Amino acid sequence: MSKVALLAIVVVVVLGSVASYLAYMYLQGQASPAIEKNEILLGGSFCLTGRLGKSGDDFLKAIRIGMSIINDEGGIYVKDLGRKLPLKLIYYDSQSDAVRASSDTERLILVDKVDFLLATHGSILGTAISNVANKYGVILLGDLGSTLHYELNNHKYTFTYFADVRVPKPDQYQTMVDLYGKDRVEDFVRSMPIITQRPFEAVVDLLGGNIKVAAIMTDDDLGHMMLDELSRLIESGIGVYKNAKIVYSTFYTPGLTDFSSIILEAKATDANYFFGCPNPTEGVILLRQMKELGWRVPVVHMQRAGSASEFQEMAGNLVRGLIGPIGPEPVGDPFFEEFKRRFREMYGRDPQPTEYGPIRYLILLRDAIERAGSIDTEKVRKALSETNTMILGARVRFPLGLGHSEVEFYVMQYTEPFKYGIIYPKEVANMQPIFPKPWD
Repeated sequence: MSKVALLAIVVVVVLGSVASYLAYMYLQGQASPAIEKNEILLGGSFCLTGRLGKSGDDFLKAIRIGMSIINDEGGIYVKDLGRKLPLKLIYYDSQSDAVRASSDTERLILVDKVDFLLATHGSILGTAISNVANKYGVILLGDLGSTLHYELNNHKYTFTYFADVRVPKPDQYQTMVDLYGKDRVEDFVRSMPIITQRPFEAVVDLLGGNIKVAAIMTDDDLGHMMLDELSRLIESGIGVYKNAKIVYSTFYTPGLTDFSSIILEAKATDANYFFGCPNPTEGVILLRQMKELGWRVPVVHMQRAGSASEFQEMAGNLVRGLIGPIGPEPVGDPFFEEFKRRFREMYGRDPQPTEYGPIRYLILLRDAIERAGSIDTEKVRKALSETNTMILGARVRFPLGLGHSEVEFYVMQYTEPFKYGIIYPKEVANMQPIFPKPWD
């Protein structure tokens, strides 16, 4: 054998040995115990600026205070480790942009190595973040909007609680039946009350029937879905919708700053119920121009703007008499009472629903981790899918084992900025309704 051939054989043997050694070391690394866990790392791409900036800020305020309560108690108990782990948060500003939210989420998963993801309100951002979370198999909790995207695409790592859930269309219903079975889908539909229905029942109670709706809606998915939903219910003529009709409806481009022509058209009808879903700035402009132009509708329901803290700050006393849906009040809940105390110390007032709602996800996660006895993703996901408990005064249960939770809500009415009471259903009401809405 030549020296060259012999040398070639030696090189091959050496390289093979090196490759085998590296493979062995890699497998050893994979099989070796994980680095000791000292914290539970939460991550989120929050819309802190841009068009959804205030909702993101509200979410972050709630999460920070909620985390401080849990961490002051030592953290969340993990049975597998035999000790509690504190919570730590890493977050980025998505600037209310879905593309940025997606890239942020990928960074949180691949670079920051977060254990769980949180997300702020909005279907567009919610679906973008959920797509990434489910691609990598990381649990996502948050206010993710009304879309059925999570259920239709079997996003088994996504869990949300949001009252504005759509009733599946026939093709969507069949897709869900194929995924989850008919019994579970029917349970899901029964547990998701239509967002327009409960406020409408309250309006019937106030007006005594013969309801004439003026619907001024944003020209976006939410505006179209809500008007379509209300139209179908009124056309059915069932129950409370028997003596109702839509006397005026229109869509406007989001960001509109002058509603005077729309208001004058609506004023020319005999509408007694205003129904809309403006953002906070649009809602304030609408109320001010309605007052200036003398359109004093006795019942006003602003779905999107109504619960936002910046809307109340800008609108002042014009919020009096405004109605909208709200989840059950968590009065007496120890976690909420401590949250409210800390919030009041920091901001000098009680928290609004958008400012305390997000803590339910911390409570939900703590509950799931403690039941799972682990922070292993699949064990926690299974615990979340089997959740059936009361959180902040409302039952949390995921009929499909993912996606949206069962929903229960009441109707609230503002007495002044940042102060409101429950007016419907009557059995849980804690104030007499203000009727008609005051405009002075």
